[in-house]
Amino acid sequence: MAGRRFETTMARDMERVASRLHEVDDRKTVCEKLRERKLGNTQTSIVFGFDEMNYQTDAQSRQKDILRKQDRGGAIDGKAMKKTLTATHFVLGNDDVKWTTNATQEDPTGRMHEFIGVLNADTTKKSSCYFGSDEMTYRTTARDSMDMDMDAASKQGTSNMRAQAKKLKAELSGHNFVLGNDVLNYSTTSATSFKYESESALAAQGTLIKEVKADLRKEHFNFGNEVVQYETDAQRSMKNGEITPARLGEMKHDAKAAQDLKIKLLATSVVIGDDPTYMR
Repeated sequence: MAGRRFETTMARDMERVASRLHEVDDRKTVCEKLRERKLGNTQTSIVFGFDEMNYQTDAQSRQKDILRKQDRGGAIDGKAMKKTLTATHFVLGNDDVKWTTNATQEDPTGRMHEFIGVLNADTTKKSSCYFGSDEMTYRTTARDSMDMDMDAASKQGTSNMRAQAKKLKAELSGHNFVLGNDVLNYSTTSATSFKYESESALAAQGTLIKEVKADLRKEHFNFGNEVVQYETDAQRSMKNGEITPARLGEMKHDAKAAQDLKIKLLATSVVIGDDPTYMR
């Protein structure tokens, strides 16, 4: 028996599919079954009643009824139909309704005029509020500003008019009341309270003796008494020291151990299948 070492999974699956082709129906039978299944899936078995559906609106049915009545010779009276439709067919009580308001009803006692007061026309049209006693003048500010004595203006000249306008503008834009006579000092409380004076600051500054400063800047503790060697592990490993026969033996042993480690690292310890059929 030939080995199956170089047989792929795809080839084996294709052989298995080809060996079972006789179990599948032919193409025509498959198409007919698919068509029957599709028709069965698109049809419903739910029936809502057995009456024939009449797809027409109320307006269409009404028009057909009118045409059928005209064909029978029965003319439709439009005015009578309109009157019937606009009339009411229900009655709420039998009393006659009098459409009147309370203001138009007659006085049942005949003495209503005795209790009606008479208002003084002059009093009702006047106001009891008085805002000053000056005569009212219906003039606008714009009109008053445009009224000026042309003779006085011609005597004063153009330069005087400009000076007067400037003075008037300053008076109108200013206020006519004074709140105190003190000069305003635009300063904050913090700026007024905290003023830095160099002389006072230098006088208040503390002084130390140079020996005291030097003593404060020194450390008064030691971390061990060994001498610190400023070298890295790489520098320390590169120092072989004195070459002796014992040192040469150690170097050979280390080289052999490194070679054995390299061989072990290059070798694999994973076995993917051990079937003898696929190993030939």
